[in-house]
Amino acid sequence: MASYDPKAFYDAMSKAYDEKTSTGVWNEMYDRPNVIALIPEANVLDVLEVGCGSGGLTKWLVNQEYHVSAFDISPNLLKIAQGKVGAKAKLFVADATKPLTMISSNSVDLIVSSLVFHYIEDWDPLFKELKRVLRSSGSIVFSTHHPHADWIWCEKENYFTKEIYEETWTVAGHPYLVQYYHRTLMEMFEIFKKNGFYVDELKEPFPLPEVKKIDLKTYEKLTSKPNFLYFRLKKQKIAS
Repeated sequence: MASYDPKAFYDAMSKAYDEKTSTGVWNEMYDRPNVIALIPEANVLDVLEVGCGSGGLTKWLVNQEYHVSAFDISPNLLKIAQGKVGAKAKLFVADATKPLTMISSNSVDLIVSSLVFHYIEDWDPLFKELKRVLRSSGSIVFSTHHPHADWIWCEKENYFTKEIYEETWTVAGHPYLVQYYHRTLMEMFEIFKKNGFYVDELKEPFPLPEVKKIDLKTYEKLTSKPNFLYFRLKKQKIAS
């Protein structure tokens, strides 16, 4: 299997990736609105966005007047995101697989992440760190690949085997290798519980209705076969 460097991957296609995700059905009309739908309406002020990419969701967050800190592994994508939000958000380069030493403990009300976590091999240290920075009343809202959809798409033999899946994306006419980690739904829930979270909401939603007029083939796919999963997690309360 070829070597995969996510920083180099997103840096190389940053401009084309931004154009695709800003107007394409999958991000603009399927993923982003369904992430937003799970964001709590109350008691949210300080937000941390994990893997902000080129800033599509970041822009929405600052427009809601949240205090937003956001990071990504790709400096090129962060430059594009900065152009969208200006000084309204604090943006910085960071790796979600490493400790977030720049974020204070118990300092955020909401952690939000769009289609990032499936690139991370070990969720245990990730969720330990997210628990540390999240306030007791806070939430984590994130989307990730649906494990059953990935298993079918990549034509793997055993759904229960944790392994790297590999695809080639074509963006602006150029092929890019992408790798991500397959894990079962059961394993996800075990990690949440181990790190003191419970699932407040779990969604397998549809795209926006207008997708039917724009791209009927994709609309029929997304309304008949699950592709992404959407979670809202809360901290488990410790009995006194």
